[in-house]
Amino acid sequence: MLSSRVYILFLFIFVLLLFPDEMMSQQQREILPVATEGDTLRSDTLIADSLTLVAPAKKQPLNAPVIYEANDSIVFTKDGYAHLYGNGKVNYEKIELTAEIITMEIDSSTVFARGVSDSLNATEKGMPVFKDGDTTYETKLIRYNFKSKKGIISNLITQQNKYEQK
Repeated sequence: MLSSRVYILFLFIFVLLLFPDEMMSQQQREILPVATEGDTLRSDTLIADSLTLVAPAKKQPLNAPVIYEANDSIVFTKDGYAHLYGNGKVNYEKIELTAEIITMEIDSSTVFARGVSDSLNATEKGMPVFKDGDTTYETKLIRYNFKSKKGIISNLITQQNKYEQK
């Protein structure tokens, strides 16, 4: 009985202590702005950054997709090259390039093709054959850029008017 009276007394005191805080929180208070003494910030003494944040312009993509295939393997490297091994074939617009080994530099749209030497017969096989429309060129080495449509050819063999020229 005594414990229930003590419990009620503590509860009553607790409730009475809550009411003044509740009433204080409902009162409107005026907040005065803090007075400042003029401009307290100093001017910026850092020199403007000379570097620009503009990203370099991206290289123009090719006009048509480059279609490539190889019998043996196709290897892509981190430095932006694709290597085609085993009778590789690359097609772009009207251009077709076939060779035993073809390396494509993806960023610059350049291809490099060569054949391989056969150690048993001392001959070379898979020599690059470059077709541009109806014209066919058989070479030992070729480097060709799809964008500029220019290339470097080594040991060219071509056939014109039923005559083979070397």
